Amino acid sequence: MSKQNVEIDIPDGWEYLDYRKPGVSDYFLEGGCAIEAESAYLHSRIILTKKKPLRRVFELTDETKDFASDGDFISDDLTSGIDIWMLVDGINAPHYIWKEIKEGKAENIV
Repeated sequence: MSKQNVEIDIPDGWEYLDYRKPGVSDYFLEGGCAIEAESAYLHSRIILTKKKPLRRVFELTDETKDFASDGDFISDDLTSGIDIWMLVDGINAPHYIWKEIKEGKAENIV
């Protein structure tokens, strides 16, 4: 028997878990939707699981970073996704630094 790869569309917020017979309270793919099984099924289905939401906690610090006043500030770390800056009377104010809180420890997000 040959092995085949199949591409399927899974609803947003769900991911593939297994291909087997759904048990009670398992979620499976049916008609492009995630359906919760109310009883055991006789035929195998694509079993889905809910994606765990990404939760990131940030803390605003009193630390600042200066930057040039001749244009918009662009972070050196474009992956941080968080930049807060202000114009005070048309002059750039300091850039405030956020820290990401990870399991009891903080990391700088500049």
